[in-house]
Amino acid sequence: MEWQNKRKPTDRTLDEKVYSTLPNASIFKQMQDVESNIDALVQRKRLDLQDMIGRSMRINKTLRIFISSTFADQLWQQGTQYFANGEDPTWTLRVEGRLLDDDPVKSRAFSSMITSVIVELRRENPNGELDGSNTDGFSTDPDEIVEWHESSVPPEQRVEFDGLDVKRSGKNKIKAKVLIQLKEYPDKFKLSPQLAKILGVTEESKPGAVVSLWQYIRYHQLQDVDEKRLIKCNAPLKELFNREKIILPQLVELLVHHLSPREPITIEYTIDPTQNNGNTDVAFDVPIQVDHSLRSDLLTMLNSWPQGTAQIAHYDNLITQNVQALNLLAYQHDFYKEFANEPAKFLDKWVASQAADLKTIYADRQFSEEAVRHSSFYTDDLVNPALHLFLGKN
Repeated sequence: MEWQNKRKPTDRTLDEKVYSTLPNASIFKQMQDVESNIDALVQRKRLDLQDMIGRSMRINKTLRIFISSTFADQLWQQGTQYFANGEDPTWTLRVEGRLLDDDPVKSRAFSSMITSVIVELRRENPNGELDGSNTDGFSTDPDEIVEWHESSVPPEQRVEFDGLDVKRSGKNKIKAKVLIQLKEYPDKFKLSPQLAKILGVTEESKPGAVVSLWQYIRYHQLQDVDEKRLIKCNAPLKELFNREKIILPQLVELLVHHLSPREPITIEYTIDPTQNNGNTDVAFDVPIQVDHSLRSDLLTMLNSWPQGTAQIAHYDNLITQNVQALNLLAYQHDFYKEFANEPAKFLDKWVASQAADLKTIYADRQFSEEAVRHSSFYTDDLVNPALHLFLGKN
């Protein structure tokens, strides 16, 4: 079985004969011009959206963190709905957060704005005894550490939440230290004292620190006049890098040693199940940078962009086939119209055209046209083998 590679026609241009035959065909040309303008406009807008997403679309917001505790089956709860005979006394620590002035329709989950929550629990020493290393009657080192860290699965597969509960049995006081690490992009780092003194900030992202240090070098004209890749360190840079000169490609490598992870948000909280202290909720406001709500809409729009591509390609293929059919019909129309008007003259012209085509086809053969006209050509010894070969193939 022979396989033939057939190329689909791609030309969607109507022949001039079609326009002379079908006056309304000019509407198709106008539609093609409109389509080209729309395609150019859409492509330009798509590039604009990609550029917007590539830039920093983060806004300043306030994250309010709530910490509260609830109790069950404690002695002072006898006679209430929270007391069940025979059950061990328990307490529950809850850490939750929400963004102030957030869109109620598209509110962000607390877990989407943090990367980790660590709760360190220090229990009260028996009888409140001090061990010499502390002064508050609680154990020095954490008795228990509860941790939550952001999952590495894709965002669409994560289970988001607004609050984290830690429930334990107990009736004695507990001191809790809650450490919350905010999610930032790009990640911000704590700068070393020497670098902070040069840049004038205590925290910065890695790209921001590199750009700021480069601006410092340019401002103080520390580049070598002849070798621009060479930087001559002034007194602050000597203290920072402990070198007289550095090469520009080394700047990022040397700068990394002066960047350390930011300190997490630390909140101290005392859980006291011994008595009803009323409202024990506390709240803290933390400045935070979050993605603009428009960013998710833009990403959704760009991700859904290729969905109609297959359908558009299908319609383009149909249009191309119809255009090719119209062009063929236009040629056939002219052919039969000319034949109907002057049959004899048309046939003479057509036969002459066919003869010219035949002459062109036989131009590469190893015999002359005059020799073919004589009968002796067909009695040649080469004709019979060639004839048998031709018949054998067919």
